[in-house]
Amino acid sequence: MKDIIAGFREIIQDLLVPELRSIKTELQHHSKQFEQIEKRFDHIDKQFEQIDRRFEQVFKELEDLKLGQKEILSKLDIDKRLTRLETIVEKSGLVTGGNIIREKESKYLKK
Repeated sequence: MKDIIAGFREIIQDLLVPELRSIKTELQHHSKQFEQIEKRFDHIDKQFEQIDRRFEQVFKELEDLKLGQKEILSKLDIDKRLTRLETIVEKSGLVTGGNIIREKESKYLKK
């Protein structure tokens, strides 16, 4: 009976050991591939961080441009109001040569 069990064990080992070695080799190969993939992901993460910083910079520049645009538009609005005021003053006949107001105001607009 012991011979049968020993023989059976030997047959199973002969069949399984090469298969187990093959599986072990395959797992080692996959482990190396996973390490390479992880390195690639790390590299991609760094690239995304750079892209994020660039986007933040672009958005900050856009915000600065937006503020500059608001300032310009507000100055244009003042210019329009001043032109309207000059027209009203000229039509009323209170002051002749409506550029007097504009010359004084333009000093403030340049600041």
